[in-house]
Amino acid sequence: MPEERWWSVEVEFDPILDEIFGVVNTKQHAHNFVSGAGFDPEESRDEGETYGTFMERLEQEGDPRFHLVEIWQWIGAQVTQMRKERRKIVKGARERHSHPESQKDIEDVATDIVEAQTREGHLGESDKAPQIDDGEKRQQLENSLKNHQVDPQTARTRAIETVDKGRRVQIQAGRLDSSAFFGVESVGNIIQVWLNDRHPAYQHLIEVLMGGEESSVDDLERRLQKADFTLQMLLVAWARYEDKLSKADRERAQDMRTDWGREARQFLEVIES
Repeated sequence: MPEERWWSVEVEFDPILDEIFGVVNTKQHAHNFVSGAGFDPEESRDEGETYGTFMERLEQEGDPRFHLVEIWQWIGAQVTQMRKERRKIVKGARERHSHPESQKDIEDVATDIVEAQTREGHLGESDKAPQIDDGEKRQQLENSLKNHQVDPQTARTRAIETVDKGRRVQIQAGRLDSSAFFGVESVGNIIQVWLNDRHPAYQHLIEVLMGGEESSVDDLERRLQKADFTLQMLLVAWARYEDKLSKADRERAQDMRTDWGREARQFLEVIES
């Protein structure tokens, strides 16, 4: 992005670390450190290798990246946050999605559906969670949000809002230690849907659909076309995933797809209600 040419970061370290950082004789360049800009451990790990075993392998192989990964990740997180703050300044604070008929927040609409299912006896793990008081629930939610690299002020505001409004669902962008597009966790009886802000689908689908006010019909059409393309590519990616499975695994995946479709129907019926 052109605006980022003005961004810089200063990293101070003792001379004893020159070799790890790849400092040249002139002391004007740290080759190892600079060459790793944008390094993504997720893409560098071998298939089936966890983050922990990946780091162990780097250490055993004497790879200088072992000492630098956490620094790169921290810098990457700051850049991501700066980009988010810039978008807020340019576009203004974004309103959360609401149901067109009731103007209720999507989390409130989803909460109504979850509670209706609970009353009918269709229980999930979150329904069976031990009861905790609101203060403890707010603190646990805030900690969970911070652990996913949501900025502290937003984490506190979202935790208070979710508990005070009695929501059973929280949808939030955050950092996942996974290549998944989204993750699912729970805090007490609250289901958290995490949108992985490092996944390409987040940039090409979620951010596109949650964009601020557009200046023209052409801009709106372009945004919808991009979202439509991304959604269909996600469906093709799932189809290809099934295609590469063994017969037994493919049948299980097909069952999961059917079950998810059945569940989705209940949540989407609200659009036509």
